[in-house]
Amino acid sequence: MRKLASPWDELPNESEQQLLMSFNQRMEIGFYHYFNRYFLLLFTYSLIKLKEKSVSAKIVNDSFTVIWTGKKTFETTDDLKHYLLLIVRNKCARHYHKARKEGKPLSPYRYHLGNSASDLEADKLLLDGLEKFLASRLPRELQQQQGVAPQ
Repeated sequence: MRKLASPWDELPNESEQQLLMSFNQRMEIGFYHYFNRYFLLLFTYSLIKLKEKSVSAKIVNDSFTVIWTGKKTFETTDDLKHYLLLIVRNKCARHYHKARKEGKPLSPYRYHLGNSASDLEADKLLLDGLEKFLASRLPRELQQQQGVAPQ
């Protein structure tokens, strides 16, 4: 959907651990890799919640900015993905509640944001399911490049 053009697109030799380390060190190669890897996934999640394309894209972009400008580091790619999910989820909830408070027309979807651990786990499962679904729609070459090709 939204792929950043980057001089690092052709880096098949970079391991996942090296890319995560470069992301943690705020090197652009890591940012481009994870932005390209998770943008569509997080955008789809946000779109399911809000039913607004432009708002969903802005929320995901802002979420990457929050992580990039912050100091948090990640030990695994799942840590990064789930932290991004948490940021996107909270931004969706804030957007929905702000729009409702201002009396703006809302999509027919009633946004629900539970604060319990089971609600967050349910959203993680939704995100993982979306990731598998989207990966299954990619051409085989891209699946291998993204590290989601079936074994």
